[in-house]
Amino acid sequence: MKKYWPVFLISIVTFVSFVYKLGRDLLWDWDECLYGQYAVEMVQKNHFLTNIWNGYIDLQKPPLYSWILAYIGDGNGSEFTLRLVSVIGAVSLLISIYIFAIRFFSQRIAVLSALILLTAEVYVIYSMKLSTDILYSYFIFLAFWQWWETRERKGWMVLAVGVFFGIAVMIKGLGSLQFIVAIGVATLLFPSKTRSEEHTSE
Repeated sequence: MKKYWPVFLISIVTFVSFVYKLGRDLLWDWDECLYGQYAVEMVQKNHFLTNIWNGYIDLQKPPLYSWILAYIGDGNGSEFTLRLVSVIGAVSLLISIYIFAIRFFSQRIAVLSALILLTAEVYVIYSMKLSTDILYSYFIFLAFWQWWETRERKGWMVLAVGVFFGIAVMIKGLGSLQFIVAIGVATLLFPSKTRSEEHTSE
C-alpha cells in the first residue's frame, strides 16, 4: 500500500473535483447534445446497430459510446449521469498511468505522471464533458500497456491488445489507426524484444 496510497489520494480528490457541479450546466452544443441524442433515440427507436440523429442514421461514430450512455442513462439520463461516464474513464486512465509508471520506472515518476496529466487542459475539460475522447484514450493506453508487457506477442496477450484496440475503434472510429500502425511497425522491427524484457534484464 505504500506504493499506491498516492494514486488513491489523487484519484479521490480528482473524482470529487470532477463531479462537483457536474450536472449544473445543460449539455453544450454541439458534441454533448449530439451524443446525448444518440443515446435517447437509440432507446426510443430500439435501434442499436447505428447512431440515429433526428430520425436519420448517422455513421460518423461507431455505436459503443451510445450503448454505454443508453445503458447508464436508460435512454434519458441527466447531464450528471451522462457526463459521469467521462469522469469514470478519466480517473481510470489516471490510475492506469500511475500503475504503469510505478511498475516500469519509480514511485516518484508515477506521482509526477499523474500530476502532470492533471495539468493537461484537454484532459481536465473533456473529463467533465460528453465526449468519446477520454474513454478512447483509456483503451488506447490499455492496448499499448498490454503490448508493452507482452514478451513473445502470441496467444491471449496478443488477443488482449486487439480487444483493447477494437474497443477504442468502436468508441471513436479509425482515429486509433495511427497507434495500431505504430505498434505494428515496432512489432515487425523488433519481433523478439520488448521494453519489458529490457527493463527486467536491467
